[in-house]
Amino acid sequence: MEYSSTKPFHPFLPAPLVGAVWLLGCGLVDWLTGPELALSAFYLPGIIMPAWYSGRKASLWLALFGTALWLTAELLEPRYSNPFIPYWNSLIRLTVFTVTALLTSEVRIRQLTETALQHQKEILSSILDSMRDGVVVTDEHGRIIVFNPAAGRLFGEVYPDVNADTWVKRIERDLLDPTAGSPHEKDLLRKSISGEHSGQGEISLIGNGAHGRIQLGLTTLPLMGRDSDRTGTLLVFNDLTSRRNLEKQISEASEREQRRIGQDLHDGICQHLAGVAFAAGTLQSELESMDLPKPAEKAAGIARLTREGIQQTKDLARGLYPMGIEEGLDVALASLASTTSSRLEIRCSYQQTGEGFKLDPNMAGHLYRIAQEAVTNAVTHAKPENILIHLSREAENLTMEISDDGMGIGTSRNPERGIGLQIMRYRADLVGAKMEISSQEGSGTRICCKATIPT
Repeated sequence: MEYSSTKPFHPFLPAPLVGAVWLLGCGLVDWLTGPELALSAFYLPGIIMPAWYSGRKASLWLALFGTALWLTAELLEPRYSNPFIPYWNSLIRLTVFTVTALLTSEVRIRQLTETALQHQKEILSSILDSMRDGVVVTDEHGRIIVFNPAAGRLFGEVYPDVNADTWVKRIERDLLDPTAGSPHEKDLLRKSISGEHSGQGEISLIGNGAHGRIQLGLTTLPLMGRDSDRTGTLLVFNDLTSRRNLEKQISEASEREQRRIGQDLHDGICQHLAGVAFAAGTLQSELESMDLPKPAEKAAGIARLTREGIQQTKDLARGLYPMGIEEGLDVALASLASTTSSRLEIRCSYQQTGEGFKLDPNMAGHLYRIAQEAVTNAVTHAKPENILIHLSREAENLTMEISDDGMGIGTSRNPERGIGLQIMRYRADLVGAKMEISSQEGSGTRICCKATIPT
């Protein structure tokens, strides 16, 4: 191993060259002094220094070089009873020099590795400390090994080196918002910790201190070892509260503007067109009394086109401003079913279970838009014969289902339908609802939206 990332021994004198000169000097002194002066230990610095600064390869070559020098000095001055003794001693010294080179380089490698790991740890710690997202890492035994400051701010306390199950229980007891689908969120957090869930999700916290409800996005990733064994779990918590509040404000402003435009269309243009249709009808009657059939027919055509324009304008206004939404979500959905059946050759029916569907206008508006988009998708893409809108309430739990007997989502590859489904999910998220879609080719589609009504 070569230490390419370490500082050199000297800017102009490489360690192997210095080691070679050192060994050469030791060999010369060894030859000049003979057996009276033992210099074996003095060879070692010429091997240790290159092993430390340059790496294992250079030190092994110098170990061989030092042994050759010592053997040369021994052979130039024979002083043993047996001529094989110098070779045997050289083999022993080569072994000592080689082991010294290997041990020194191994110590150096470990030191460099520990230094690099410490440096990487400091970089990772700096990154985690500066992140705005909360990061929690658990090991394969379910213990929290990383809990960055952002996670501490989100959850009110830092939890290093504790069992993740204890942490989840504390969140369930003190932090999870009971009005925001907490059973689902408890399962999500537990399954993420245990490794049963990976991907994205959301949880809602009551908040700590002066903060109100906190909406968190949760991304879960399994940590895998070299043998593809799960070694832990990475959880990243992203505070979506500001974003969700802004989206809610934009959505509410958009809904208000749509209502205003719808009311203006209904109360302004529709009334104006109704006056035009009445005037055209009066003109038709006068022309007929004057025995002018052709002009009277033209006046009748004007009246007919005007009435069609009134109907189209009313349909447009109804799309922008749902009829009956102030009276309750049930009234608006019943009107949607009735309008769909009357305008199209599709049987669209409405059923409800329970009562108390006069909701917050924002929630009611989004749920209505979800149902409206589901019906439009079914009519446009699935070609069903029957559509059923079912609304039920049990205590604070509200369920809305839209089902049809069409082709199902699987047979449709229209990208516009995919965009419609994304918008529906987006609206459900804005009001804290959970939306599920089930569909099979040729067996229709069922869209279920479950929400908790704030008390």
